[in-house]
Amino acid sequence: MDEGAFTRPPNSRKSWTAENDDELRRRVVARQPPGAIAKGMGRTVDGIRGRAQQLRLQLPSSRQPWRMFARPSWWGLRHPGAE
Repeated sequence: MDEGAFTRPPNSRKSWTAENDDELRRRVVARQPPGAIAKGMGRTVDGIRGRAQQLRLQLPSSRQPWRMFARPSWWGLRHPGAE
C-alpha cells in the first residue's frame, strides 16, 4: 500500500449498536471533542457527527467548547424601540 494512502478507520461503515450509542453518549457527556471521540471509537469525525445528530446529542463546539449550552450574548436583547 502507498505510504500516503488513506486508511479507513476500523469501524467505519459498520452499523451502530446500542453499546456504541452508549459509548458515544458517555464521551459527549465527558465533553470530548469529536476528533478524540472518532479516534477512540474507530470511526470518522463525520460518522460521529452524523450519529450524534440522529441521537439528538450536542457535540462540543470546536470554536467555543466551554460554552456548549450557552446562548449568544445577543439572544435576550430587544430591538431598540420595540415594545
